[in-house]
Amino acid sequence: MKRTIIGVCIVALLAVSVTLWARGTREDAPREVQVLAAMGGDEAIAFGNVLQRFTEETGIPVMYDPQSGDTVITTANTRIASGARLDVLTLSRPGNILEWADDGHLVALNDGDNPLVPTEMLHDNFSQSWLDLVAIDGRYYGVPLKAFSKSVVWHRPASFEQLGLEYPETWQEWMQVAEVMADEGRTPFVISGAEAWTLTDWFENIYARVAGPDKYNDLFIRHGVSWTDPTVVEAMEYFRQVLENDEWIALGRDGAIGLSRDEAMGLVLQDPPQGEMFYLAGFMDRVGRANFPHLTSGEDYSFFPFPQIQPEWGNVVVGGGDHAIAFNDSPEVRELMRFLSKPETAEYFGSQERGAVISPNTNASRHMFTGAQRLEAEQIDSAEVFLFDGSDMAPGAVGGDAMFTALQDFLMDPSRLMESLEYIEAAAQRAY
Repeated sequence: MKRTIIGVCIVALLAVSVTLWARGTREDAPREVQVLAAMGGDEAIAFGNVLQRFTEETGIPVMYDPQSGDTVITTANTRIASGARLDVLTLSRPGNILEWADDGHLVALNDGDNPLVPTEMLHDNFSQSWLDLVAIDGRYYGVPLKAFSKSVVWHRPASFEQLGLEYPETWQEWMQVAEVMADEGRTPFVISGAEAWTLTDWFENIYARVAGPDKYNDLFIRHGVSWTDPTVVEAMEYFRQVLENDEWIALGRDGAIGLSRDEAMGLVLQDPPQGEMFYLAGFMDRVGRANFPHLTSGEDYSFFPFPQIQPEWGNVVVGGGDHAIAFNDSPEVRELMRFLSKPETAEYFGSQERGAVISPNTNASRHMFTGAQRLEAEQIDSAEVFLFDGSDMAPGAVGGDAMFTALQDFLMDPSRLMESLEYIEAAAQRAY
């Protein structure tokens, strides 16, 4: 089955490539736009369909190369260093984007008499908070392309009904739910530790609810808060409440460290489940739809919001998303960046049968979403406070390397709380 799915994806990508990589033969043919995208699987195919529509509407050919997030950063840095051409890239890490912009590698969208994307078009379609994520001194460097919530806890509603449990709204209630599940012989949590960023997401949601938006941004963006600050220690203590109970974790900590996100989702959705609750992100709905087609999204499996901790911060939504950024200015690049800014494009991306995404475009309709993805869109749209993924805003040496290593170490040995934080703080002092 897995080989069949992979084969279909490869064939579909090749089909997109044939269309998008076609070069004009006339001297006056438009110049091809080279696009790197940090996307994979169905989402990569869906975005390929978006680019194919762009080519059909404008006649501008696109060379499209989807890669994993880490690989695409390496590829971009290699091209920058060698002087090789790169036109447009999509990425979910504002920290890297701002570093490239600061170093003069990116073209500001709203600069000059004939900008890539006029300021009024950006303001008409996107909230200021999304534009400010990749802004320097009033210059915007990215078109917001997709949004997703990372404040969701996946579960099977039938399990809660069988145990007579209500969905928890506070951390204390959540731990009480876990205790009831454990007492009934069930494993409360599934934790994915193999990819490490899943652990940073746990910390980010807890810290946002312990310390609030200002300290959250100070910690990740400016390093105005030390990683050994009492608020950070407090957040890690909450996380430790989950990790120190090895019997609460599917496969135990030793198994969790090698568990991928897709495998983790599967442990909740399989029958019988090996774990009852899996915290991660809204985009895991795609895994459920693809790997468990007999289950109905939003009914057989769904999510409840990550519970609040300190009442004054309420139910903050921590999330992420991609921006499209430009390394070159040309009429063709200008056409593509404006195309990606349109609500019609966002709706087309969102209407794909598989790989559809939720756009931050405020003028894009949500009517095409169903099941858990509709719930996710509603959560994003109604959020009083939406905080962008902290590790993605931090310098890569902190939000990637140091946090990944430290939190995987913390997962394996929750007693090493302070050693983990001191390791991140040392990296932060070098990086900021």
